[in-house]
Amino acid sequence: NNHAEEEGGGIYFWNTNNSELIDSEISGSEKGIYIENTSYLILQNVKIMDHIEYGIKSKHSDHLTFIYVEIFNNSGFGIHSEDSEYFMHNVTMVNNGYGISGVGDDWSGYIIRNSIIWNSPLIFTATNAIYVSHSNYSGITDEDVYYAGQDAIETSGNPNIVWGTEMDEDEIINNNLDGLYPTLPFDMFNPTFVNPDEENFNLAPFSLCLD
Repeated sequence: NNHAEEEGGGIYFWNTNNSELIDSEISGSEKGIYIENTSYLILQNVKIMDHIEYGIKSKHSDHLTFIYVEIFNNSGFGIHSEDSEYFMHNVTMVNNGYGISGVGDDWSGYIIRNSIIWNSPLIFTATNAIYVSHSNYSGITDEDVYYAGQDAIETSGNPNIVWGTEMDEDEIINNNLDGLYPTLPFDMFNPTFVNPDEENFNLAPFSLCLD
């Protein structure tokens, strides 16, 4: 229940290089993790949850690498970023006010692989590049309508989006879940966690997210 007048009630990274945050839980503050003017930061096996304004906020930072990170139940943004570069691997974002709100310049971008973003809308504005592969993304609009895949991303400023494309025997395929199951109704893209009510976001054995 920390309170910060400005940013980062949980953790504040400022002018930091080559840092790591491993095997940690950051929860219950007004604002979660704040990152500014930081390079080569690694978060691994970290849970970020139950913050009011945001789970993570970053400005003017690059090479932010998240591995096996869970960001959930944040009332505001899961991640709010300005002019930042993210590499996200095996990240689970669930039940945030927004999944990622991104505003960027000509070098900022997001590489998201093997990740699940569920019931957490994505909004990118003037971001240079977004690359999403081997992932499941579904959002819910204000009308409680489900959208899966790239259709659920709101954009402005014409960012370059690469959505799950790879070469398979000289054929370009969409390797995200909406590409693997193109005929599945949008409301069936629930990743099927073991027990989300108890914050267990491991995948059930029958989840479509498992290969």
